[in-house]
Amino acid sequence: MLRSLVGSEMCIRDRYQRRVRETPLPLRMVKSFLVLMAIILKSASGGLVRVAAISVATSEGQPAANWVRGLALAKTALGVGTPGLKNQTGVKLVLLPEAFAVGYPACDAHGENCDLLAVAERRASSPSLRAFQDLSRETNSVLVLGFIEHVSPNKGLNWYGQPVQNGIVVYDGGVEVGVHYKTWVAGCTSPPSKNCRPWRDETRLLVRGAGVEVWNTTAGRFAVYTCSENWPGWNKHQSPPDFVLSPYNCEDSGALNGSRPAATFPCTPGMDLQGCFPQATCDTYSLNAANSRLYGLPSVWADRTGTVYEGSHFIPNLGTAGVTDKLGNVVASSVPGVETILVSNLSW
Repeated sequence: MLRSLVGSEMCIRDRYQRRVRETPLPLRMVKSFLVLMAIILKSASGGLVRVAAISVATSEGQPAANWVRGLALAKTALGVGTPGLKNQTGVKLVLLPEAFAVGYPACDAHGENCDLLAVAERRASSPSLRAFQDLSRETNSVLVLGFIEHVSPNKGLNWYGQPVQNGIVVYDGGVEVGVHYKTWVAGCTSPPSKNCRPWRDETRLLVRGAGVEVWNTTAGRFAVYTCSENWPGWNKHQSPPDFVLSPYNCEDSGALNGSRPAATFPCTPGMDLQGCFPQATCDTYSLNAANSRLYGLPSVWADRTGTVYEGSHFIPNLGTAGVTDKLGNVVASSVPGVETILVSNLSW
């Protein structure tokens, strides 16, 4: 039997080789060229995904209500109706801001009495996170959202002795793909600069992550750069992504959003982009546009609106949501300070 199979294989191979030899050389060259061109075109064709970036209007100090609000907005973005859950908008990927339900209302104006642990989620048992995971499964969507996590003490303790990290979780069809932990954090220098905010000094509040991963999902390959991680520039990811997601928890002034094209800022690849912008507060619009232009990557960003804690009081946060192409053009953006579900196509 073995001999028969081997003999049959040899006969098949001989017939194939005869056909190849009998095929005119120009025709074989044309066929090879067409196959090569198909491979090149496939690799260069990129991709397209419909995204929703949500600038959630949160109220700091009310995490339970903020979780409910964020979930309701995500359902709306996906067009979930009744009866039953169904993705009716064609949106495949939903991005919510960094730590959108909590913010940093955990310290007084002097950076004392800080307790982020009180509002941190245990990822494996959090009902709030489970609700988003279930929504991802029931709508076959990719949900990306920020939260403060109560982690194992083995990962380290913050300056106040608490095991907390700033996480961005990725759900794809109900499966937890992974969590990005904020690594490049914003904080006060010594001596403190004029922009020092002791009540949200991340160098003290957070246990840092270990870098920028690239996540493979059904919506594409993307890297997550959380808020202040966008300032050093998009050159920290571990492998090439298709696009970048930028969730922010930023005190955005809104004053410069869209007022100057990204090409006018004196930014260069590898430069800390903090030095490129003339304002003290966030300008997420220009920051993502500049990074996209410098690194050739399209992006989606989402910042919080609602209120933001200022150490002793709360002020309106003029955050935005938006999408950039790989040339640095902002193809869609929301009005500063207005809660928005921004739906757009993202191509690469």
